[in-house]
Amino acid sequence: MLAIGLIVTASFFIYEATSSRRNRSLAKELTTGAVASVFLGFGSLFLLISSDFVVASAMAANITSDPWLFASYQKRCYELVGDIEVGNLAYY
Repeated sequence: MLAIGLIVTASFFIYEATSSRRNRSLAKELTTGAVASVFLGFGSLFLLISSDFVVASAMAANITSDPWLFASYQKRCYELVGDIEVGNLAYY
């Protein structure tokens, strides 16, 4: 979806740069802009969801208030990544 959005955006810029002011169509500009916006918006949303960015951000916002929950979440993240030394502590 991102690729389609980028292609439509590129065609919009090319259309704006190559057409004269007399030959431009407001309907075509609005349609092309709306289609590009929808594809770029949903493509970005699905990219963030597929990379667990939204879920991780929501979890981080909820667990920072509880130190024990935050420590267990942090330890689990280190287990997923591997052996990482943080400060004086090492998680294996």
